[in-house]
Formats: sequence, structure tokens, C-alpha cells
Amino acid sequence: PLHKVFTMIEIAQNEFCERIGTVLLINVPPIFQLTWKLIQPLVHERVAPRVKLFGTDWRREVLQLIDEDNLPTTLGGLREETPVV
Repeated sequence: PLHKVFTMIEIAQNEFCERIGTVLLINVPPIFQLTWKLIQPLVHERVAPRVKLFGTDWRREVLQLIDEDNLPTTLGGLREETPVV
């Protein structure tokens, strides 16, 4: 799993850095939050501040960043999701 995380970070910061607004990770287990604190210094300074991790108490903070109309219904929002075929 750690290899996959580093691969995703490498792609994000090398290929899509200017396109990334904010990356929201919700329901993140405490062990990953700790891992992120260790990995974060290795992530480019333009990308790291854009990554936001939230545990189980995420809803109030996320709704300050995303309108409820854009939050998927599976996360308690109002936007209907299109299934991936």
C-alpha cells in the first residue's frame, strides 16, 4: 500500500500539480493520518498543503469546503452519482 501512495503522490505532483485544487480524504484511519505526517515532508511544497485528511468527524469541515449539492449521496450530500461501467 505504501508503494501505491508514493506512486499517487509522484503522479499528482509531477503531472497534475497545477490542476489540483484540494484533495479531501475522509474517514481516514488514525494510522494513515500518522503516516501522512511522516510522508508530508517528502511531498512537494505546492501539493502538500492542498491535501486535507479527515477522520470520522468530517462532515462539518467538509461542508465548509464543498457545497452539499456537490457532495455525493453516499456521503450524505444531494448529488446523484453515475455508476461506473
